[in-house]
Amino acid sequence: MQKVLRKLIEIRLRQADQPVVEAPIDQGDRLWVPDTPFHRARLAHAVERRNSLFGAQTHWIEEREA
Repeated sequence: MQKVLRKLIEIRLRQADQPVVEAPIDQGDRLWVPDTPFHRARLAHAVERRNSLFGAQTHWIEEREA
């Protein structure tokens, strides 16, 4: 029997240092959350919405190993 080691990954929403227009940011978006399908979909939606409002590549999902 083989053991499978998995890395635990956390994700959060990030934004450019100076977006074109100040965006009201929910403080919850800055917190690291486990990389689950639910959290990934929620943040992907936020990225898509905010990039449409503030410009391409102003927001993205950041990852780190937990």
